[in-house]
Amino acid sequence: KNNAIYEQKRRAMLDSVELRFLACDTDADNTLDVFEATRCLPQVARMFRDADIDNDNVISLDEIAILAKSFERKNNLESNSNLTASDKKKQDSAASLEKNSIKKKL
Repeated sequence: KNNAIYEQKRRAMLDSVELRFLACDTDADNTLDVFEATRCLPQVARMFRDADIDNDNVISLDEIAILAKSFERKNNLESNSNLTASDKKKQDSAASLEKNSIKKKL
């Protein structure tokens, strides 16, 4: 039951990210350039180079979803103070693997 609630919250977060992304994509090219991100999503603009996984100078919806998931994982880690240093390394490693997997797909 807890897993279903978590999955529902995760899906809602990703849906919200998608809606914000589409609202910011003023030229409707399915990417955000630095100008669009700065004007509409300043938090993302500050991390633009990190979010731009394939270094094509634009952020795709997939890239911003990875950023959101990474942020969610980090917040979950911080809120769960019972995690050991080993657990934190495992989660950081998983996020890194996911980022590398998306790079290969792009």
